[in-house]
Amino acid sequence: MNEENLPPIHFSDHAENVLVTGATGFIGQLLVRALLADGQQVTVLTRNPKHTALMFDGRVHCIHPLCQATCRMFFKPSMS
Repeated sequence: MNEENLPPIHFSDHAENVLVTGATGFIGQLLVRALLADGQQVTVLTRNPKHTALMFDGRVHCIHPLCQATCRMFFKPSMS
């Protein structure tokens, strides 16, 4: 069954703010597109914000996980 043949999914009667992780994966892409089609406000946690924003035509707000850089800075392996 193609994505075009799927019936629309209704998540809420009013716009909600939704945070999605894994949005660039197979199921995540379908979920984000369904949320956007239903009028939801979608924020995506992503390692590549520019790529992700382009994937969804700039209709999502992208957040880069700051912990990656912060964790590397504070938890460097010891050199002993």
